[in-house]
Amino acid sequence: MRAWCDIRSVEAVNRQVDEAGIESSCATVRRLIEAKNQRGIPTSNIFLAGFSQGAAMTCSAGLTHPAALVGLIVMSSYLPSQGFIDSRFSATNLAK
Repeated sequence: MRAWCDIRSVEAVNRQVDEAGIESSCATVRRLIEAKNQRGIPTSNIFLAGFSQGAAMTCSAGLTHPAALVGLIVMSSYLPSQGFIDSRFSATNLAK
């Protein structure tokens, strides 16, 4: 199991974040989406949903996914790394 969600520091400044672990988890989500695509389900018909740490992954994977999703269902969450989102952001998944 990935340990990217381990809190290494609670300081807002110089907070340590395992962005490689977040990227690895996002890649897993992308592979799941691709598997659904191969079964005939277009990305435009897929929601990502999660609670707590799963919701943090929903935010990270959804906001950086290159193809438009139907939406993100995020419950009781946080952004594990704003820098991760900023550097990989995909405008295709902005609310319209």
